[in-house]
Amino acid sequence: AGQDGWLFLRVRVHPPVPPRARTIHLMGLAGAALQRRLARMGSKLIIVPVPRKAVACADKLPADLDPDADFDAAIAEAMRSRGVSVLDVNRAWEGVASEDRYLRLDSHWAVVGERAIARLIAETYPELVTHEIKLWMEEIPARAPAQLLEFAAIDREHPAAAWVNNDISPRQILRPPAAGKRIRKQRTDVDVAVVGSSFTRDFSFCEIVAETLGRIVYSGGMAGTPFAGSLA
Repeated sequence: AGQDGWLFLRVRVHPPVPPRARTIHLMGLAGAALQRRLARMGSKLIIVPVPRKAVACADKLPADLDPDADFDAAIAEAMRSRGVSVLDVNRAWEGVASEDRYLRLDSHWAVVGERAIARLIAETYPELVTHEIKLWMEEIPARAPAQLLEFAAIDREHPAAAWVNNDISPRQILRPPAAGKRIRKQRTDVDVAVVGSSFTRDFSFCEIVAETLGRIVYSGGMAGTPFAGSLA
């Protein structure tokens, strides 16, 4: 538990146990290998390494707890040093409050933070922006996800019911309806794919990117799956 009622997933507060330098080195090699493989298929790879919640929202951690932000930065640099195209999410999140980067009681990102990253993608890679189709988002008020409470089996009947989430996080619905259906359908005739885990699949990031670029994109996100599994 952090400050102001924030919760963090313990295993994501501290970097993994294996030797730090080796982990960073292997991640750099993996990024380069992915890029080479996709290049042989005629595709360009852009990696968007999202900082851990403990790093992006360090001001909400318990006092004196160091999440080792250099670890995240070193992985991104290991990929860049091997020629991989890596988006600097820290640029997108400059001036964005912690509450708008990640959800308070969940391990996933918030809508404002997602939109900031989508805008940076469009600014950094203008060749992806086509506005070939008019897309827009409808926002529906909804209770914010609270996965970290669910992990602890805390609900309204639990003695710790004061923790129950009352935060609001607008649900994002891509319009017109046909566009959302096209994104969710397995397609092979699109030029841009957004691949990831539950961050991509369950939090409308693919739809937000589509709206920002003005084009239909392929949704390759798979919830509960490591990045490599989604890419496969």
